[in-house]
Amino acid sequence: MKVRVYAKLNLTLNVFPKVGNFHPIDSVVTSVNVFDIVCVTPRQDNQITLKGFMPTTDNVAYKTAKEFMERFSTFGVDIQIEKGIPVGAGMGGSSADIAGVIYCMCKLFGVDLDSQEVSNLCATLGSDVTFMLKGGLALMQGKGDEVTFGNCTSNLYFVLTQFQQSMSTAKVYDAFDNLPQPARTDSEKLFNLLCQNKLATELQNNNLQPACQGYLEFVKNNGLTANMTGSGSAYYVWCKSQRDAKNLSALLNDNGFDTQTIRSLNRGIVQID
Repeated sequence: MKVRVYAKLNLTLNVFPKVGNFHPIDSVVTSVNVFDIVCVTPRQDNQITLKGFMPTTDNVAYKTAKEFMERFSTFGVDIQIEKGIPVGAGMGGSSADIAGVIYCMCKLFGVDLDSQEVSNLCATLGSDVTFMLKGGLALMQGKGDEVTFGNCTSNLYFVLTQFQQSMSTAKVYDAFDNLPQPARTDSEKLFNLLCQNKLATELQNNNLQPACQGYLEFVKNNGLTANMTGSGSAYYVWCKSQRDAKNLSALLNDNGFDTQTIRSLNRGIVQID
């Protein structure tokens, strides 16, 4: 089985002081048309193979398949992943691969995708996985596993800029802990407005956002506001129309920034084979 698993953008990301080992969050997220392709083939033994990634046993897709096999007493699988979601960009690349493996193994081995057991597995493997498995528009809270899904029938357009460096989530959160508590936006208000197909780009925020000065200064000088997604390092500008997004993307690329136009989607995974 082969699926396309879509990336996410955090339109808001409020981060609160650490409770135990986790920082509670409050975030509006949307799926966007940047994706990984995950292919899973069932085996007749308990072996798991992962093509193209070394070391295999440290890969999240391998760990996911192993945990799934042990929890649900299934056979092993062969996994192949084509990466399209940039690594270390804050767009849910690792969570997408976890979700893709879970989705395929549920379908291949007859496990109920909507069961509490699968939900529990998602929660143990990554904070974004519950969202990535369904996708669309959602409000994520708590550790990220408290997800309220909504519906926005309007297309949202973004201009996404990637940078050569990736960001370590752990290091970004460590840096956050050493800073004063930041101002936070009203995620629930933005979520409710989007469910009514109303734009409110002024409510976007990210409490983890560091400064990519050259890019941010260029965007500001053009009268725009950029927002980082997740723990970085990708930034985006939320545009009011597809035409505005295409024009801005051309401007940024002409000035040396690796930029593309992307749009929101109403689902997280699509089966393609």
